[in-house]
Amino acid sequence: MLTVGIEKKLADWPVDLTGAALLSLLLMAVALFAWWLQKRLVGEKEVTSVTGKPGENCGASLGVMTLPAVLIMAAVGGLAVGVPAASMMLTSVMGTLSGGVSVENVTLRHFAALFDQQGDALSALGTSLSLALGSALIVGALGLLAAWAGDGAED
Repeated sequence: MLTVGIEKKLADWPVDLTGAALLSLLLMAVALFAWWLQKRLVGEKEVTSVTGKPGENCGASLGVMTLPAVLIMAAVGGLAVGVPAASMMLTSVMGTLSGGVSVENVTLRHFAALFDQQGDALSALGTSLSLALGSALIVGALGLLAAWAGDGAED
């Protein structure tokens, strides 16, 4: 699993921050792909369930404050996602942390570990994806059964 691989790289001496950052980037890529795929599958439909009955989400009108509210929320979201992501990306291409942020310290040799036969990055990715797929199938089936059982209870 990627999270276990990240924890190992941070807990075992010598600490491998670049390896942990690389695995973190892989984990973020998987999560962002899953989010993108979910958005593509759901489309633009927005439904909210407060009372157990789905209904259209009409939202509140902010009037002239709409643009400032959107900009503030975009800035907060951008900082919350962008700063850690940029930090992980920067750390993953640094040769050494003590070398600082400079062009001379940039390397892609850490990414070679992904394709190394003795490396565990690809197997960790495969394990994480298979666990995610298995749990998604189980939870989806349980949700389908719950919805089906709940639909029959109202008759």
